[in-house]
Amino acid sequence: MLGGSGARAAGTPVAAPSLPGDWHGTATVGTVRRPSFTLTDTDGRRFDFAQATAGHATLLFFGYTHCPDVCPTTMADLAVARQVVGSAVAAKVTVVFVTTDPARDTPAVLARWLRQFDARFIGLTGTSAQVAAAQRAVGVPVALADPDGAGPDGAGYLVGHAAQVLGIGPDDRVHVRWFADTTVAEYVADVPRLAAAV
Repeated sequence: MLGGSGARAAGTPVAAPSLPGDWHGTATVGTVRRPSFTLTDTDGRRFDFAQATAGHATLLFFGYTHCPDVCPTTMADLAVARQVVGSAVAAKVTVVFVTTDPARDTPAVLARWLRQFDARFIGLTGTSAQVAAAQRAVGVPVALADPDGAGPDGAGYLVGHAAQVLGIGPDDRVHVRWFADTTVAEYVADVPRLAAAV
């Protein structure tokens, strides 16, 4: 996997951005619109990402449930950040996790894994071709599985994937990309701004 980060304390203070355009992640240059792709949700239903999330702040992450580090840490950090920002802001933010390992991450596996973090998180899967197309639509490198490489526990295999969370505003623009070293406090500082982006 691409580098890990430990869970961070939610109460860690963080300075407000010095300029209105500053983010704690990497700001998107130019206008990048909400991506369009269709996958399958954890109930086995067709999920048109652009249509289903239109007009809502959306945090989009590509990863897999057998990931030993970045994926569970990122999902845990996002779950804590949603709690810290409060219910009013959290209600305006949709978190979507797209598997990069559809061979193992069935809808049932995804649902069970995501419930550990937040039952409101949306999990999506599809064929390998559909998942690759979704990654291209977002502009992240397509994940690569290493079926010959065992994970750190000696079982399974690893999937190299882009460890970034895309922050899409209710204005349907991609505003920011947060990477694996983003802290809970930084998400807490940025998510209300993203939710209010118009």
